[in-house]
Amino acid sequence: METSNSQRPLYLAFLGLMVLLAATIGCSFVFSGLLGAMVAMAIATSKMLLVMFIFMDLRRSPSSVRFAACAGFLWLFFAVFCTLADFTTRGWNEVPEKTATRELPTTYDRVEFEN
Repeated sequence: METSNSQRPLYLAFLGLMVLLAATIGCSFVFSGLLGAMVAMAIATSKMLLVMFIFMDLRRSPSSVRFAACAGFLWLFFAVFCTLADFTTRGWNEVPEKTATRELPTTYDRVEFEN
């Protein structure tokens, strides 16, 4: 099957995306913690740029289209940044003192109700 020269970058981009997919899967098994997250984000950024410049064809698009694409990705970055800032600043591991020191009943034979 012969491919024309205009389809060659699309096939190479698809091949690159498959290689980056394999790298993402390998990263999940090899790295863990902060390093794994950083490597995974770098791979995801590479995938994003590949899709933007090859499949969306932003290199040959008018400047207004490029501006709209950049504004969309900037807004996405802002939303992810705010979500992560909210997540990291919450006290997820804090336990209120009343809950931690309250003694639970050991037997339920006799329950007394107040009138």
